[in-house]
Amino acid sequence: MNMTDYLNINFPGLSLEPPLFYSWESALRFELGDPGLFDIDGEHYLERVYFRAIELFKELHHPNDDVILVTDAYFANVAKGRGHKLNLYQRFIKNKKILRHIQIEVIPDESDESDTSIGPPFYIHRYWLPCKAREIKYAPLIQAICNQDMALKPKIKHRVFFVNITQGSIFHIYDDRGCDVISMTPDVLREVYDKYYGWILKYDKEKMDRVFRAD
Repeated sequence: MNMTDYLNINFPGLSLEPPLFYSWESALRFELGDPGLFDIDGEHYLERVYFRAIELFKELHHPNDDVILVTDAYFANVAKGRGHKLNLYQRFIKNKKILRHIQIEVIPDESDESDTSIGPPFYIHRYWLPCKAREIKYAPLIQAICNQDMALKPKIKHRVFFVNITQGSIFHIYDDRGCDVISMTPDVLREVYDKYYGWILKYDKEKMDRVFRAD
């Protein structure tokens, strides 16, 4: 089953774009970085960001889970709809033999409001690779995602989604501030909700409590 068919069947009507939390009922939003710590101690701020993001990934993805690693990259003026080479998969996939299974779809960026008479339109290059969770170098990949707004390397500015076929969940780290995870049903995430309740973003906690709190 390809990714589009999987999403249409298991997450009907979902547009795979942030913010996932506000696009799906069974959704959790976690705080990664402590805003009050950023200007006081940047090193400890990032240590907490990395720790929380990696712990949540490990909780949501077992080593043998079937996962689709999705990356949305943005490029302008793509001749004939052909995709650009993306080295993210070379850097963060352990088994290089599976890279031949990478798929790519080039689609217009519906959020692009730039004047095309001045410059070329932007396109989303959606790359996706089916793999096992254990085949992803998830720790350095997650650190690179969290570094996107920092003066640090490595960094990844593209959107990255972890679509877990086995568990029925989608995990997205939007930046160092936080991450979203959605699931086919609340039961998939109820244990994560209970275990990491203290990490849930307070702003939307009431909504999550209504969905996940046991009666």
